[in-house]
Amino acid sequence: MGILALTSPGASTNLPTSNPLTKPASTFSLQSVTVASTTDSSAVITWQTDQPSTSLVEYGTDESQLILTQENVELVTDHKVLVNNLSPEKEYFYKLGL
Repeated sequence: MGILALTSPGASTNLPTSNPLTKPASTFSLQSVTVASTTDSSAVITWQTDQPSTSLVEYGTDESQLILTQENVELVTDHKVLVNNLSPEKEYFYKLGL
């Protein structure tokens, strides 16, 4: 089995979100972020928020270019995203979004 490392650069526990057309900015609190390898080429990232939101993971092998995404548009507080098509022996960086 290969080594799979997912690293979150500068992880923040509060994500400001706003849409100037609909409502003022609000802050979501992230809790219990975990990453679990499921196979050589996939991982599951889970986390919780204090308010219902979508689940977005941006990721890639270059910390400054997180060009791959996986998203679940259902509004939930318990988030679970499968990240697949990963290359064994490579380090990946990720960022959570709403």
